[in-house]
Amino acid sequence: MSTPMTIPDHSIPAIPDEQDSRINSLRYGLRLHGVSTIDHVLWLPSTTSTNDVAKAMSGSSALVISNQQQAGRGQAGRIWQSPTGNLYLSLRWTLQHPVSGRLALEVALALVNMPILAHHAGLQIKWPNDLYFNGAKWGGILIEPLHDNQVVIGVGLNLQPMQAQVTDQPVTDLTAITGQALDVAELAVQTTLALIHACQQFDHGSLELPTRFAAFDALLQQQVVVHSPAQTDLHGTIIGIQPDGALLLNTLNGTKVIYSGQVRAV
Repeated sequence: MSTPMTIPDHSIPAIPDEQDSRINSLRYGLRLHGVSTIDHVLWLPSTTSTNDVAKAMSGSSALVISNQQQAGRGQAGRIWQSPTGNLYLSLRWTLQHPVSGRLALEVALALVNMPILAHHAGLQIKWPNDLYFNGAKWGGILIEPLHDNQVVIGVGLNLQPMQAQVTDQPVTDLTAITGQALDVAELAVQTTLALIHACQQFDHGSLELPTRFAAFDALLQQQVVVHSPAQTDLHGTIIGIQPDGALLLNTLNGTKVIYSGQVRAV
């Protein structure tokens, strides 16, 4: 288990009343679950990227939330559309071991198992870091290693319907999935707890990761193409993952082990 943490009052800047209420609810919710020590906690009206803010902060742990991002990003530098009304959250954390691909999968698994989702049928994970519900995307993960086993885990979750002009793929949101209006502060609490739990799972070796991931694998046994700048496109059928989180692709030339790349169903 991770060491308990304190959230010092001097780390909280002057913010509007609504956000002051949210950060107080966040602090209270975390303490109710035994999390009382994060070096810095910020809830911002807007920022460029919560990951960038978390990376720039001192200390071994930090939690940064923003109502909006002006320069949010996803994997491979892709733009992450970040309009007001969703949750943009980054956790800076110190792991016991150097970060590897297992961590993104542990984070995804922890998020689809949040109590707020109550194990809804149809929740899916697209390797390695996208969250889906019945084929529509509702969230994504960006993990950026720092140094000395430190990592920043960024999460963007759709809390309400996205406008058509900000996306080029089917999307959904947590309000539609759960059928109820969700409180963003409560979602922030559950998301933070999920990320901490994922880090603990990672530090304990990610036991039975292939089995746990298979239950949510959006592309298992599907024909896909894997694109990577370092090699030619690979075509095949996804047959699962390795214990280290690598994707297993059955091709005409045998089983290929994929550690990075963009996967698309065909």
